[in-house]
Amino acid sequence: MTTTPQTTTIQLRSSEEALLTQLADKTGRSKDAILRQILEEGLEDLDDALVAQEAIAKFHASGEPAIPHHEIWRELGLDD
Repeated sequence: MTTTPQTTTIQLRSSEEALLTQLADKTGRSKDAILRQILEEGLEDLDDALVAQEAIAKFHASGEPAIPHHEIWRELGLDD
């Protein structure tokens, strides 16, 4: 499935624009490609963090006791 790219405008500080230009020059990549990679990776990281926060909140709400890491290591035979 092909998606049509959408345009979004952001305002960069002059220092950010300078660094972006510097990275584009060093890597031979376009600023657009660099920003797309940064955005994609950043969005994935934010989504991962949200999933983790939701899982932690669900665990805390469950009232189940936490298992100390040293007990898990011992069960897995990693406590050498």
